[in-house]
Amino acid sequence: MNLFSCWQFYIALYLIFTVSFNHTYKIATQKMKKASSFAALVQYIGAIFSLCFLIFFPFSFPKKISVFFFLGLASIFYALHAKLSTIARCFLDVSYYGMIKQLSTVFMIVMGFFFFKEPLIWTHFIGIVFIIFGNLFVFYSRGKIQNHTYIKLGVLANLCMGIALFLDVNYSNQFNLAFYVAFILFIPACIICLFEKIKRIEIIEEYNHGNKKMILLSAFSWAMMMILKLKAYQLGPVTMVAPFCSLSVLLNVIIGYLFLKERNHLFRKLVASLLIVIGIFFIYIN
Repeated sequence: MNLFSCWQFYIALYLIFTVSFNHTYKIATQKMKKASSFAALVQYIGAIFSLCFLIFFPFSFPKKISVFFFLGLASIFYALHAKLSTIARCFLDVSYYGMIKQLSTVFMIVMGFFFFKEPLIWTHFIGIVFIIFGNLFVFYSRGKIQNHTYIKLGVLANLCMGIALFLDVNYSNQFNLAFYVAFILFIPACIICLFEKIKRIEIIEEYNHGNKKMILLSAFSWAMMMILKLKAYQLGPVTMVAPFCSLSVLLNVIIGYLFLKERNHLFRKLVASLLIVIGIFFIYIN
């Protein structure tokens, strides 16, 4: 069996790089000067890393102009997600944000139901309940939501991500995969800089002032995890790929406990992560 045509191989690598991204990005944000310029910086570098892998994928390009219109529209929401998630990641445990991130799947299903009249079958409903309950279980304590400000930002960030993915509609299949990833990293970074009037010197200062090693590692991991996940979806059945990808939620809890000293409420985190993984399984099961 050819390893490079096996979706399980790409999932294994994806899990390594997504955990790497979550933890290195968290560490790197601790020295950032401004969330917008930091997010743009990492995306720019990530786009450059992604372009290094152009030769490993077939060269293809969409023929319809409408593809670029919808990708441009999606990029606005990718940009909003990048900025909001950067703030949330800075102040929340990696394991916490990893759980909130799964809400983007819930938002996509709900939007599909309301805008495209897609059926909300019983497995979808059960999956949504598990994901939401998993998040409530870990965040709701003693009659209130902990870290509510940054949790709200995280939820809003992943609403933006859900909208972006909804608009994207799997256009990655029409592109060279590495170019597509570079595109959805570079364009949102440009949008952030344009609308927030971020100057080039601010991007440079963000790098010089920051944790350079972690910035580079998080940028490389960001590009790799996106390429690997998309490749896995191209090769494998979504009913298997999606649940395996969601294992990153559980891995974030374990790695965070071992290396970032995120040791508060470990039992609640483990239970919540398992509930979320089960929820993802129900959503994508046939």
